[in-house]
Amino acid sequence: MSRKRNVDKHAENKRLKVAYFLSIFPKLSESFILNEIVELIKVHDVQIFSWLHSSETVTHDEIKEYQLLNRTHYFAVKRICEKNPFRFLKYFIKAVMHSLTVKRISTKELKRDLKLAYFATIMEKEKVELIHAHFTDMGHIARRLGKMLGLPYTLTAHAFDIYMDPDPEELRTVMDEAGLVITISEYNTDYLKGEIGVKNRIEVIRCGIDIDKFKPEKKIKADGIIQLLTVARLVEKKGIAYLIKAIPRVIKEVPNCELTIIGSGPRYDDLQHLMHDLEIEGYVQFKGDVSDSALMQYYNGADMFILPCIVAENGDRDGIPVGMMEAMTMELPVISTTVSGIPELVEAGASGILLPPRDEKAIADAIIALCKDSESRVAMGKEGRKKIERGFNVRTEVGKLIGVFETVAKRG
Repeated sequence: MSRKRNVDKHAENKRLKVAYFLSIFPKLSESFILNEIVELIKVHDVQIFSWLHSSETVTHDEIKEYQLLNRTHYFAVKRICEKNPFRFLKYFIKAVMHSLTVKRISTKELKRDLKLAYFATIMEKEKVELIHAHFTDMGHIARRLGKMLGLPYTLTAHAFDIYMDPDPEELRTVMDEAGLVITISEYNTDYLKGEIGVKNRIEVIRCGIDIDKFKPEKKIKADGIIQLLTVARLVEKKGIAYLIKAIPRVIKEVPNCELTIIGSGPRYDDLQHLMHDLEIEGYVQFKGDVSDSALMQYYNGADMFILPCIVAENGDRDGIPVGMMEAMTMELPVISTTVSGIPELVEAGASGILLPPRDEKAIADAIIALCKDSESRVAMGKEGRKKIERGFNVRTEVGKLIGVFETVAKRG
């Protein structure tokens, strides 16, 4: 179905008032949520509720382009009195009564109750009809607000929120009471149904890519350098330490290559030390967070994308990495691992190479093989973009999401 026909189909219905509940907005590493919101506001009225304020200085272009901060609500103590005081008091009492019922009265809980009452007051004023949350921690907030306001809620589960030290009983509760559960991979669905025991309906809706934004513009290189690229948060589950460990072996075979790492995170210092210990400073560059325009330049200049994801010690793992989807949209071949939902994105031998996790020798061998085979790089890159167009296009995926929202809101 074409984009226009897809939008027209939903435009026949009235504009739905949807509250998007997020932990932090905007957040550079959560471009998948941003992509979703940008498409949704073309059809429905989306109000964004951010539990915390963002402190990031680099943001995606769409934040300004679509004036998304004008529809974003943050908690502000000073503004409580500006809201309807009677309505606020009503919801604050409801929140505190719930805390008393579950025997969770503390300063932290009272602060949470204040926030809940504040946001509930705004949602009533905005005539919200459905609450949607990303990640299960915000799902619990959506559940509380849904009970206070008598509204249905839906939830998108991703990765760390269901794998990192999970509480199966809490996961079952927040998911089984939702109007419907969404997740981003079949791998997650099997886990939630099989290991956690979720009984509610779970629908797989991918975190899609705006394929019109990512347009490859390959240029002939004069320097002969093969550019390796990684775009990710610098956290354990991305497996970047194993990639850096692979570089000494790579440069023995292919000395005309460089690795550029885009992103920031808590592992930055450790990865820097590892690079220095291996004495490969001349082959590895850390660029930190970059603007959208700069990111496009890095994608266009790269020859392959590498992200050797692992399962972290605390169980955290990737869902389907956004950077990997972007790279494939930019016609880059991908080297990754068989962790989580990655095989649902990367077709081994067609659009990339999939390896067992935590194996720097296998990573090095795969890089060397692609460095020496430009035809395979080009062919894999073409297949990768086709895969995104077929199964990870944000417009198609948001069309499915709109269908879910309209069905759940109608049920009430």
